[in-house]
Amino acid sequence: MSDYRIASRYAKSLIDIAIEQNQVEEVNNDIHRIQQLMKSSHRFMVLLKSPVIPPDLKRKVIDELFAKNSHVITLKFLQLLVHKRRESHLENVIKEFIGFYNQYKKVTPVYFTTAVPVDPDVLDKLRSVFTQRTGVKDIELHTHVDEKIVGGFIFRYGDNLIDASVRRQLHKMDVWFAENPYEKQIGNR
Repeated sequence: MSDYRIASRYAKSLIDIAIEQNQVEEVNNDIHRIQQLMKSSHRFMVLLKSPVIPPDLKRKVIDELFAKNSHVITLKFLQLLVHKRRESHLENVIKEFIGFYNQYKKVTPVYFTTAVPVDPDVLDKLRSVFTQRTGVKDIELHTHVDEKIVGGFIFRYGDNLIDASVRRQLHKMDVWFAENPYEKQIGNR
């Protein structure tokens, strides 16, 4: 079975249980905390993905890290992943869970990349324009600064991408110059 299917099935099960138990927000908060831990701790990632470390030790570490400050549903879910030897898929399970959560809450994630940090007033205006033009009521705006785009912005939501970056425009010019139709052809007089 593919990694995506495994992650999707486990994430769907987790969101379904959280909805059934009316604990969606608590589980979502736990998932975001776990995601932050995974981003900040390389050692935790190595622990999860290592086939050499026995499941009992992994379960003990998970209990130590999450038993006191996580919801029972989340803790039991993590223990189930270890028991079924699917803990190496946790990163993808989290991504899928967040997607299911956003669908459940009707939240549209929007990604806005610029070369320099953007003023909060501009971001508020962006939210306003986006919701007016698309009819989407609730968005989760993710901003990212990437100096490599030189200037302009990249805007992504759902399957839509608007790349108005200077890097993209320079690339288009490179392609255009490489295919220059005005170049004099030698021997074609």
